Amino acid sequence: MDISQFSNQMKGTMDYGRTNLFQVTIPATIVNPYNSSEYDGQEELRFMAKAASLPGKSLGTIDVKRFGAIYKIANDAIVDTFSMTVMCSGDMRERRYFDAWISGIHGQDKNATNADLYRMKYYDDYTSVVIIESFGRDGSTEYTAVLQEAYPTSLGAVDLSWDTGDIATFTVNFTYRNWFEVPTVDEGLKFGSGDDSRARQE
Repeated sequence: MDISQFSNQMKGTMDYGRTNLFQVTIPATIVNPYNSSEYDGQEELRFMAKAASLPGKSLGTIDVKRFGAIYKIANDAIVDTFSMTVMCSGDMRERRYFDAWISGIHGQDKNATNADLYRMKYYDDYTSVVIIESFGRDGSTEYTAVLQEAYPTSLGAVDLSWDTGDIATFTVNFTYRNWFEVPTVDEGLKFGSGDDSRARQE
């Protein structure tokens, strides 16, 4: 191993990706009188997502036997679920936002009748894109993943205790149809800019 080559490379344009330089945004407005949720998932959520992950994908395979040994061919694309940990504001508006989203999917609101309470909404009415961005140390966008047709499937509990004064958090799990990477374009975008126009155009 050439240490000098490694050192020169690190002094140049190469750097390591940082796990703490990211943001998650959701350009979806949830209107549900169930809890009168008013939350801007595009502007406010980016500073409240404590932990998240860039999505993965894999291929499903099937066995094929023609002549000789059995071999496998790809027959399906499989995407992971997406999970993130969210910090709570004092008025719990982040939690109310996701609660309103999930509750609205199965018809729970203040004016719901018994017949409507568990009547699921149409798929196109409750899905959205979710945008996960990873940044370089200079604040520029280095990698952007967009989840297509995403929606939350579970809302985790908030643990409360008199023993500590930690910030309250909860976990939200999402399912989605697919995800793709948005090519990084040097447009002067920096951390916290909130520009999701590239993701919307894909």
